[in-house]
Amino acid sequence: MSEGQKKIFSKFKFESKESYIIQNSISDTDIEINDKTKSISKANKKSELILGYLGRGTVEKGYFFLVDEILSIRNLKFCIKIGGNVTEKMNIEQACYLGHVEKNTFLDSIDVLIVPSLWSEPFGRVVIEALCKNKIVVCSNVGGVSDFGKYSNVIMFTPKPGELSKILKEIIENGIPDNSSKQAFNYKDFNSESITSQYLRVYNSIISNPD
Repeated sequence: MSEGQKKIFSKFKFESKESYIIQNSISDTDIEINDKTKSISKANKKSELILGYLGRGTVEKGYFFLVDEILSIRNLKFCIKIGGNVTEKMNIEQACYLGHVEKNTFLDSIDVLIVPSLWSEPFGRVVIEALCKNKIVVCSNVGGVSDFGKYSNVIMFTPKPGELSKILKEIIENGIPDNSSKQAFNYKDFNSESITSQYLRVYNSIISNPD
């Protein structure tokens, strides 16, 4: 499913002499593709950057870590939209709590998605959904989501105090850093046809070499 999951299996000795990583597929009917790249630079970014968090307001999802990091950002123009089941809310004017939202509508309304997970997410589907929309994703390097750090639209951070806020301040003030040397995201790598082909190659390899 991910390199992060493989490391967990290896830790508990759930690994054979040969292992393969095949990630989850994303149905073409379940995502919306936006091929237009939005530039967020110091020269042409909007006066107010719109950040977003989509998910449950729990410790393991990194919500309270996010709250602490957002509250440490002062005297800068930004807005953060929060979609999902969240009971404890930030009492600041920059925060907009939306409750349950339709994911594509939510992603269309933001510039940067924040995925601050503290537990080892097996895959990180919301990252793929945001990348399909050409959004910038700032996510923790924990678990399966760390696999997406190779893409140019993804900025990784270690979930330690001050690490996320430092990145967000840089984006708010100066725009997105140049990541053009990194790999461009291609949603076709995750569609059912691509993932099925990977499974078939593994099955055929095992059948051809049973020892």
